Amino acid sequence: MRKRSAHGVLIVLHLGHLILPAFHPRRKITRRIAQRDKFLFFDVGVRNAILGIHRRPITLEQKGSTFEQWLTLQIIYINHVLRKDWRLSCYRTEGGAEVDLEIERVDDILGIEIKSGRNVSPVDCRGLFSLAETVGRYKPVNKWVIYTGSRMQLMENGVHVFPYTEAMEALEAS
Repeated sequence: MRKRSAHGVLIVLHLGHLILPAFHPRRKITRRIAQRDKFLFFDVGVRNAILGIHRRPITLEQKGSTFEQWLTLQIIYINHVLRKDWRLSCYRTEGGAEVDLEIERVDDILGIEIKSGRNVSPVDCRGLFSLAETVGRYKPVNKWVIYTGSRMQLMENGVHVFPYTEAMEALEAS
């Protein structure tokens, strides 16, 4: 939004950070992928104020979406500040399988599912397996779940589970 102040100064109100584009594989695939971008506000507090949830305790559902946006922003900042040159997107099939964040790097694709709970179950990994099945033929897919728990773990089929602090350190180092 652009507005002129009483002194003629152009004021630009920056509410949006970016549009996280829908995943577009670089090679032709057979699975139909939904092409819906994700809008992110530059600040979680601004997001909560616009949604009207800033004056009362947030629900569990709101906590999950707030944590997801906050963590996604942190990864965007790592990519930008450390000049990682990652291609970031979100993944969702028409069948409803989704991955919160997909990072395409030079040698691989990193699918990240973000959970605000203290536990992770195999059902939380369905979207990651869908992503691996969709693009794993032309580029290796690493599957991560980042959560608010405190224990790193390796789940079945190679899913790495990271507490968010360890995940941020691993992303900075990669």
